[in-house]
Amino acid sequence: MTLAFLNIGPIEIVIILVIALSVIIAIGNYGKHTALGYSGSVLLAVLATPLTAFIVISILRLRKPA
Repeated sequence: MTLAFLNIGPIEIVIILVIALSVIIAIGNYGKHTALGYSGSVLLAVLATPLTAFIVISILRLRKPA
């Protein structure tokens, strides 16, 4: 199975998925100590884009706990 219009084979698809999963796990670790927690950060990264999740988590980390 290849994506003919992008000329991407199965090896490239696996590499892209591994990179995406690594980025999502890294975002979960980055947001571990926020109000979202690890699983909330991972869920945000999966539902939104990882870049959007990183920005939201960065804003949450800037806020000091009261």
